[in-house]
Amino acid sequence: MLAKIKTIIAHTIGQDSFSNEYDLLRIDSKKRDIFFKGKALNLNDSEFEIIAYLAKNSPQPVSREVLFKHVIGREYDGLDRAIDLKISRLRKKLKETISEHKESLDIKSVRGKGYSLDISH
Repeated sequence: MLAKIKTIIAHTIGQDSFSNEYDLLRIDSKKRDIFFKGKALNLNDSEFEIIAYLAKNSPQPVSREVLFKHVIGREYDGLDRAIDLKISRLRKKLKETISEHKESLDIKSVRGKGYSLDISH
């Protein structure tokens, strides 16, 4: 647990906010809120970490192993599907939350590489 807290603190220091080029996605690291087109997504801690980490590394895909270590806080053993389950639930939540917009926010699987954040307008 301590390792996870240290990782989260290390990744958020100096990063007050993030905004993509079209200003569709805004991440407020201090308040731990993510907004899509000005609407709060109301994410839990692990969902926030997934989107924030993918956004920070966008457009490059992030491997399951790296994402697992960042979000779960321990090394990936090759069998644990916890990150896949979290991403599956997050995809569903995003689809339900922003379905009324023509713009979209999704997490794409990149075969052999990992996951990437897809913001389309």
